[in-house]
Amino acid sequence: MATHPRKSNLDALKAIYENKDKKGNYRFWKPLKNGRYIIRFLPSYKQDGLFFRASAQYKIGDNYYWAPHADDRPDPIYDYYRALYAKGDDASIALAKEIKPRKQYLYNIIVRDELGIPSANPKEVKVYCSGKILYDCLMDYFFDDEYGDLTDVDNGYDFQLVKEDGDMGFPNYKKSKPKKTSSPLFDDPEDIDEVLQNLKDLDKEIDYKTPQELKEILEEFLDTRKTTQGLVSGKTSHPSDDEEETPRPRPTAKAPSKPSDDEEYDDFEKQLLEDIEEDN
Repeated sequence: MATHPRKSNLDALKAIYENKDKKGNYRFWKPLKNGRYIIRFLPSYKQDGLFFRASAQYKIGDNYYWAPHADDRPDPIYDYYRALYAKGDDASIALAKEIKPRKQYLYNIIVRDELGIPSANPKEVKVYCSGKILYDCLMDYFFDDEYGDLTDVDNGYDFQLVKEDGDMGFPNYKKSKPKKTSSPLFDDPEDIDEVLQNLKDLDKEIDYKTPQELKEILEEFLDTRKTTQGLVSGKTSHPSDDEEETPRPRPTAKAPSKPSDDEEYDDFEKQLLEDIEEDN
């Protein structure tokens, strides 16, 4: 008689749950708890490519969606975001900041150590997704003569990723840095070849919703959001022709303040304001 499980494996379930990405899928590696992680950023999947893949995400309600605008694709959420800024009133600006695209960067990595525990499979290639602060930190070391190419499989550097509590509930990675001494990816050349053969095409890790799907997502979000200061729910990429909804030039006196230098995601907002000034 065949033996069948009589209950769920809660340990396995917890492992999957805690490692899921923000959309609920078990996909990208991420540091789950505060502490120190030793990882190695890997070279590009493509011969002439970059070791990272830049993109952006929206947080709409409690869910995250890739922003097609980052790749110059049709994007109704970005159109609506831009229209909100063009209106210029406080409520529109507040909503724009709520849905603004946030820069994200994908990398191929291996994980050597998590919170002092050596990895069970240090040759497994994983995809890591970070924000702009960590990306800027990496770039500083890449262009530092004392370090250079951290991904070099012969003379690169393991990276100490340090996660701490930051402001407003966001994690802080400002203490992250490479190890002081360079090292090969692995001592055995065959191990290096195995890892390089398993690099992932980061372009394929980004799954865009269709414009129609994004429009419906935005409409549903606005339908459930309480209307404030003249913002009408249910509108998507373009305001209606009603006089109340006609975009007004952004008043100079009420121009939104520039995000602070330590704000993680300000590039899109800065470029957006420049675009609007040119249009006006």
